[in-house]
Amino acid sequence: MKTQAAVLWGAKQDWKIETIDLGDPVRHEVRVKLAASGLCHSDEHVVTGDAHFEHFPLVGGHEGAGVVEAVGPGVETVAVGDHVVLSWIPSCGRCRPCVLGWQNLCENGASLLTGKALADGTNRIHVGGQPATAFCMLGTFAQHVVVHEYSAVKIEPDLPLDKAALVGCGVTTGYGSAVNAGEVRSGDTVVVVGTHSAADVAEALPLVTEITAGQMAAAVLITPSLALGELIMPAMLLAGKRGRVVVTAVAPTAQQEISCNLTDLTFMEKQLRGALYGSENPRTAVPKLLGLYRRGELKLDEMITRTYALDEINQGYADMRAGKNIRGVIVFD
Repeated sequence: MKTQAAVLWGAKQDWKIETIDLGDPVRHEVRVKLAASGLCHSDEHVVTGDAHFEHFPLVGGHEGAGVVEAVGPGVETVAVGDHVVLSWIPSCGRCRPCVLGWQNLCENGASLLTGKALADGTNRIHVGGQPATAFCMLGTFAQHVVVHEYSAVKIEPDLPLDKAALVGCGVTTGYGSAVNAGEVRSGDTVVVVGTHSAADVAEALPLVTEITAGQMAAAVLITPSLALGELIMPAMLLAGKRGRVVVTAVAPTAQQEISCNLTDLTFMEKQLRGALYGSENPRTAVPKLLGLYRRGELKLDEMITRTYALDEINQGYADMRAGKNIRGVIVFD
């Protein structure tokens, strides 16, 4: 079928709206008519070149929700008419990491940046007669997507799909980075690197020292637009005894060096951790967080600063760079 999508033809370029040819779902795949897609910073890293990507043209987007329109043979987890959130982390439930409870590290994630279909390793999208890839095997900057059922999580049909889209990446990543990787509990002091209460980590140091009476933070979450190696040492200084420093932000592909005081690491038993998708299981995290939203314990409505039509995607990212949005969301007809 033909559908509209935002396509990136190379780094340092704008998104262009193109008519794409979308193949039918094969075994274990589903076609989803999307209602909404979040404008996540990870797609911006492909535009800037900080996340090295070789497979252009690319249909971007990895934070979407919609309704299943068609299913291929062998699909067991969803049916036509189901409402789904798309998870950019596929989870098969069968590989070693999944069996151990590390579904966010499912071995099928090894194919994420190829952009090719997980089911058969081919390109499900063509534009202008040439194969195109789908970001994180999803490509949610499109009116329709064909994805593996490993990436589709069924949700209750009365939930608003524009809000539900946010738990496909951003909300789950942030929540899990604090609760899972950061082990944050009631009463803890938490420092989020990437906000504007202090101009930089150096300015935050005396502030956190004063607030905590010298005990420092139980958790430090690194969430700026880019995770640079130079942030690790000062972030570790903000952590107290047995404090957890959690790296959530995406680092430039070439980033390989950090500085760390090993004496401080050992004698204060501080911990430096990475967190992918908030160390969450997509199939349990999505309904869990949407349950919190339903009960008024998780604010999703307030996170959406502005919605955009698909052809306004470049304006949406300009607003993100200017700090105008908490989260911009593309809403499809």
